[in-house]
Amino acid sequence: MVAMLSGIAIKETVLEMVASGFAAAGLSYGFGSLMRSLFELGE
Repeated sequence: MVAMLSGIAIKETVLEMVASGFAAAGLSYGFGSLMRSLFELGE
């Protein structure tokens, strides 16, 4: 609703949410991999 009220296209808002979601997932995955390699955890 906020997107409609502020005049932003819904499609743009959805794309932005999806993009930020993938970015957050990528960052957390990369951070986890870095921590594993640094502390030699897991395999």
